[in-house]
Amino acid sequence: MSKPHSPREIDLQPSRLSRLIYAADKTSGSTRQDHGFVFQSGVSNLLGLWVPTGYTDKWDSFDADPANNPSAMPYSFKNVSIKNNVELGSLARQTSITQDFYIYVGFWQGKKLNIKKIYVMKIPAVYWRSLWPSDVTPFLEEQVFYGITNSYSDDQKWKARRIELTKKWHKNLPKGSPMNWHAKRDHKKQMRIQCSIGKKGFQDLFNFTYDQEKTKELEAALD
Repeated sequence: MSKPHSPREIDLQPSRLSRLIYAADKTSGSTRQDHGFVFQSGVSNLLGLWVPTGYTDKWDSFDADPANNPSAMPYSFKNVSIKNNVELGSLARQTSITQDFYIYVGFWQGKKLNIKKIYVMKIPAVYWRSLWPSDVTPFLEEQVFYGITNSYSDDQKWKARRIELTKKWHKNLPKGSPMNWHAKRDHKKQMRIQCSIGKKGFQDLFNFTYDQEKTKELEAALD
């Protein structure tokens, strides 16, 4: 029996980084010049993935057009600072995932397109759901912001609620889970709940979900 391969990230030497950036779509517009879009578009094009036309679609790419192939695997791409957590966006969206998916995480250093490493993972939906509290309803927008406005007059009320819910989140989070809860409110219109993979727990998650085949596939496309 062959020895299982140890999880390993992809190192992006200058030639690989240039190939990734060159492969990205050259569509004009500020959103599509964003470092996250360049990363997602570059990898998707190198791997020949099917990409939805809408920038805000739930998934970034698929193995094939899901309209023609309902079993097509979805892909998610994140490009973050090497010093930061991996931001996942909406908590409601992440906790409602019911299908297996691939996630490619790029870590940049210094400049946002100076991507140094890429981590490739295949996430089973059942495992993903096990990383969150069994009941996330108390941590979603409807309950979190109930009776709270964007007004300065609600600041103290909001501060107390946020502290209370943060403690409750940690109490209800499954043991060993790296997931963070972020409640965002300002004095304009923002009132939303997001989440992230904590930097300290990311390596353990990667070790458990590392996908060797997809790692090799992307390395071959970059070389």
